[in-house]
Amino acid sequence: LNLSRLEAQDGQAEGRSRPQDPRPPFPYAEEEVVFENTDAGISLAATLTVPAGPAPAEGYSAVVLVSGSGQQNRDEEIFNHRPFRVLADSLSRAGIAVLRYDDRGIGGSEGGETLATATTFDFAADAAAALSFLHSRHDLNPAAIGILGHSEGGVIATMLAGGETASPVRPAFVIQLGGTAIPGSDVLLTQSVALLRANGVPESSIEAISAANASIYEILLSDRTAEESWEETSALLSSLGVPAEQLESQRQQLYHPWFRTFLGYDPRRALRTYAVPILALFGELDLQVTEPENRLAMESALALAPTTDVTIVTIPTANHLFQPATRGTVDEYATIETTMMPEVLETIAGWINDRF
Repeated sequence: LNLSRLEAQDGQAEGRSRPQDPRPPFPYAEEEVVFENTDAGISLAATLTVPAGPAPAEGYSAVVLVSGSGQQNRDEEIFNHRPFRVLADSLSRAGIAVLRYDDRGIGGSEGGETLATATTFDFAADAAAALSFLHSRHDLNPAAIGILGHSEGGVIATMLAGGETASPVRPAFVIQLGGTAIPGSDVLLTQSVALLRANGVPESSIEAISAANASIYEILLSDRTAEESWEETSALLSSLGVPAEQLESQRQQLYHPWFRTFLGYDPRRALRTYAVPILALFGELDLQVTEPENRLAMESALALAPTTDVTIVTIPTANHLFQPATRGTVDEYATIETTMMPEVLETIAGWINDRF
């Protein structure tokens, strides 16, 4: 790995241009707000962008943005890209209000002390609180408040639309960007194969790694006691060459409540209950949520759902961040100047405005 220092140029950060970053003045209002997840006893900090001018009689349509796995700020910032900031700017310019919030424990949001035990269901409760906050606004149309989830945020959107949280408020529509539609264990297995293959790992090694991962996931999802489970898992990891001093960190990751919940959660159960419009976008070169497996599972599940308003689109050359990619690998994300493909932004805004 050869590293060299570069001096940042004007309008650039970390030596790379991000031309889609919104620059003032903005043709919409931007409000710093705080809302409460009362069940968890935490406050979440957010930015609400509202189109300029008098609101329509019924109020503006609105959407909550929910980030992918890992604690991220309200812009879903990664590699100096700010996808949610770009998305909020695009949607509010198109007449749609947008709420984006710091995940619990990050930025201005409370709840860092809960992260040791929090699962996707806890994060879904935060998103439900965001929906409830928007429903409290008099300038928004309660019949047109939806949720947009990226990656694991798509799972959270599915949970809310499928009624798998205690929230009394349901989204009026759902948009998924690279959202999963297969069990978490299968997501990780297909992701691992895709990433390893893209990086030139020999097929024999990929097969061995996949078999080992599948065995570990099976142990974690079984009804073995924690002691029995870890005994088998640590023996398997040791046989694969994991040093003894690294086993404890592996145990903490594998046995974290979030990880075990993610492994066992199957989104198809909730997808089959959808009664609201859904837009699902997949990236052709997405190696983290692979398109063939997830799109097929989503189509099959939604075919059994009450909703008749289903739009599923695969975006050519798009990676997991919906950038125009060549390979789709994670190391490529930082090198691409485009934060989110313009056709993706236009598709989302057009789809919402066509319905509301």
